[in-house]
Amino acid sequence: MNLVESVQQICSYAIQDDYLYWVDKGRHTNAGKLMFMDDSETEVQQIFFDDSISDNPNCNTVDIRDLITGETIPYKKAINKYIVKVEPDKAILDVDYFIKKLEECERRRTEELENLGKTPSSQGEEEDEKDVDEWEKLKQLGSVDYLIKTVLPVVYQGLTEIDIERPLDPVKSFAFFLLKNQNLVKLPKKPIEAEDEAIGGKDKDHNN
Repeated sequence: MNLVESVQQICSYAIQDDYLYWVDKGRHTNAGKLMFMDDSETEVQQIFFDDSISDNPNCNTVDIRDLITGETIPYKKAINKYIVKVEPDKAILDVDYFIKKLEECERRRTEELENLGKTPSSQGEEEDEKDVDEWEKLKQLGSVDYLIKTVLPVVYQGLTEIDIERPLDPVKSFAFFLLKNQNLVKLPKKPIEAEDEAIGGKDKDHNN
């Protein structure tokens, strides 16, 4: 019996990943959980939930690849559509957490399919507007939601790492982990106006 026949006869599979193996391999994506994706499929949408998903293409727990070419699917193309970074605290507090995430993934995939007929210029304008909207939403979040969005992902992974490895200097190791893995926090792209304001503020401080 081949794999396809096996899957057709069995309703579900339970697969346990090996976190320590991934760590031993330097957290490289090639040692992560393999996920093949057929981007041309429009009837079925595969979605992978994981609390350790990173936007670093070389250091990710999920190795998502194109089913036909075998090439890695970029994080920006896959996130919140094929892969979802789970925030454990929110998932515990909100019984509809995963339902909302599923709806968001379906919405993004639907928008992608609808945009296939649009010109590159119109898509670029919409992406710029979306960047501004997402940045403003982040700035307007309450204190708890803001911290959860901006620092908790890397803090959570750092604490997990310290708990597993039990280093001689936990604080120093934790600080090093935070600096090394800042990419675990995925913030919306800063609009040009926000970048200009940040640069202007630095120049002003320097002149003073």
